[in-house]
Amino acid sequence: MALWKRLGLGLLCMGFSLLAWSQTGLTSLRGTVTDPSGALLSGATVVLEEATTGFHTSLSTDQNGAYEFPQILPGKYTITVTKAGFGKQTKAAELLVSQPATINFALSVQTINETVEVSDIAQTINTSDATIGNAVSNSTIQALPMEGRNVPTCSAYNRALFI
Repeated sequence: MALWKRLGLGLLCMGFSLLAWSQTGLTSLRGTVTDPSGALLSGATVVLEEATTGFHTSLSTDQNGAYEFPQILPGKYTITVTKAGFGKQTKAAELLVSQPATINFALSVQTINETVEVSDIAQTINTSDATIGNAVSNSTIQALPMEGRNVPTCSAYNRALFI
């Protein structure tokens, strides 16, 4: 009986030590992304990076311009927000155990520079003579199939084949 008690006590201690070891403090990060006028920006990409561990994750803001990383390890993070037509914004934050953080972003409007190149070199048209043109005989024109023309009955050659 004493052996069973020692074995049970040993298993119980191991179980508690595993539970204590597996508990890790987590934190969370949330915020909103707006434009300069304060309008919410949906579909903005939010990237969360932690350099020492190599942690990297990203998500898009919802229709209310909100983002949330619910369970992340505490540490020093870099948060980068991008959206087409707006400038990229980056912030650094130290997230602490069990202390949810709220970091909001207001993106500035980015001008888009687009260059359109127009060339003024045009094809030259020969309007003085017909050196490029070809002469086509009447029989060649009549032999061409056309919509609405029954080709086998139109040419004398095809008539001779059907007689």
